[in-house]
Amino acid sequence: MAFKTAGSQSALNVSQVRKVGLPPLFVGSMTKDLSTYHSMIGDLFALPTDACEGNRHRLTPEQIEFYEANGYLAGIRILTDHQIEILRAELGQLAGPA
Repeated sequence: MAFKTAGSQSALNVSQVRKVGLPPLFVGSMTKDLSTYHSMIGDLFALPTDACEGNRHRLTPEQIEFYEANGYLAGIRILTDHQIEILRAELGQLAGPA
């Protein structure tokens, strides 16, 4: 089964989703109780490996000031294009016809 992602010319198949996203036991069937896992269950999201990598997500004083004045921040990149593509494919599989 292949998944076409919005705004992308490439298609992901189930094996690619399994390779990058959730472990195979989760793809296609959410039968495991995720409350029993107390660590990362896939490799789609990774914790920073050093302080420099962690600091790139830190808000600047200007961003904090803007948030405090306006109650929101726009234009902050949280996910990579690759992560979005994988998550869209997994959502398509979950929301697809049974």
